[in-house]
Amino acid sequence: MPYIKKTWRTGRVEEVEKFFSRRTHTQGAARGPKKEKTSEAMMAINEKNAENKLRRLMNTNFGHRDPYITLTYARKNEPPEPEAAVANVKKFKNDVRRLCKKNGAEFKFIESSEWKGVRPHHHMVINIGNMDDRVLDDLWPHGRIKHQYLDDTGQYGELAAYFIKVSRKAFRDPESPCRKRWTASRNLVKPEPKVEIIRADSWKKEPKARQGFIIEKDRCFEGYHDFTGYPYQFYSMRKACNKKE
Repeated sequence: MPYIKKTWRTGRVEEVEKFFSRRTHTQGAARGPKKEKTSEAMMAINEKNAENKLRRLMNTNFGHRDPYITLTYARKNEPPEPEAAVANVKKFKNDVRRLCKKNGAEFKFIESSEWKGVRPHHHMVINIGNMDDRVLDDLWPHGRIKHQYLDDTGQYGELAAYFIKVSRKAFRDPESPCRKRWTASRNLVKPEPKVEIIRADSWKKEPKARQGFIIEKDRCFEGYHDFTGYPYQFYSMRKACNKKE
């Protein structure tokens, strides 16, 4: 009764997902309660999958001291409609790309915008090489740019979840001018999992970190899959910080 093991290596973070599938002969595997696939449940699953994808994308492509910026609008410059906000942030990204090219740097970004029920603003995680991110202030004439920076953990799951949250209303609005949870530059590395078929007797309820890593206890789950009812496990481990780093 083998199970499927998927392993994602994303920067300093490694994630492991273990589950049974009908393709792996589930006879004899103890099942938990199988839940009904309601529209609300499917919506929650889709949002969680989007968060997982974005987290892995962030962890793979960005790291310590990379800028996390928020583009805001002065009240007098607030765009009259969402389409104008979409055009503004698109022009900003094009201007940054040209500036990076001029300075021999590669521009990487993930961006998520919020404009439903609030004053529009745009969140971006970026990499602009060795350039000082404060040079970007002159490229945004509509208001201020708030500058923050990623920490050294390599785990940016909370930020990914926030990006998904702020885009939720616009994503679900059929009249939204940009029904995307986020946009990203094409030059990002897209992590793919290593897939293995493992003997069932190797399944351990307590995950063990490989050498040099520590288990992220708040990112571990042991139980049953919501829809299949078969045993399911997910855990995340992070590379231990080296004091010399």
